[in-house]
Amino acid sequence: MKKITLVLGAVLVSVATFAQTISLTNSITTAMQGQEITLDISYDNGTLQSTGGGNGSNAGDFVNIRLQEVDAGFAPVTLFDDIFPILTTPGGGPGTDSFTYTVSPTATPTADLPAGHQYFVVVTLSDFGASQDANFGITITEDPTLSVNEITSSELSDYSYDASSDIITLSAAADYSVYNLAGSIVAEGSSASISLAGLVDGVYIVATENGTTKIIKH
Repeated sequence: MKKITLVLGAVLVSVATFAQTISLTNSITTAMQGQEITLDISYDNGTLQSTGGGNGSNAGDFVNIRLQEVDAGFAPVTLFDDIFPILTTPGGGPGTDSFTYTVSPTATPTADLPAGHQYFVVVTLSDFGASQDANFGITITEDPTLSVNEITSSELSDYSYDASSDIITLSAAADYSVYNLAGSIVAEGSSASISLAGLVDGVYIVATENGTTKIIKH
């Protein structure tokens, strides 16, 4: 699965009484279902005292990272896969850390959400009482691997394949996508003729609106 790094560190939010801060800047707004992203976080839990847990006199030995779907009024709808990574600086900082987070493969692509719904990645620094959030909006896109699993249910039968020229000829022009076995799209278009000539030898799934078929290119 493709790995994307998010650089977090510019939006500063704080609780003035205790100087509790966590900051982030997202450099990307889109991720795929099941994709691993890396978060670089700056934090300082200030003078907040621990009321339970922790490995120092201050609280904030971990953060909570989660994907949250919200409705048009920003009310929470669905929470996905929250994790609680341990901070490397005892007592909650000040410090910086990098954590990986995997976007849920079951998260509905943003384009298919109800009108007004959207996703946020939320990072929370907490002392088991007061807490401070930093968040950024993110668009979830469909995993092509999931797509190829879904479209192989109907068999494409009305076509021919010329192995000498690596050309697939359909009975009529149609939208098509060509996938490798890793689920990545390697060619797409709209035509009655599909060329595999520029691809390395191997097994490919050819998907059209009329069905799919497996082609072995030698």
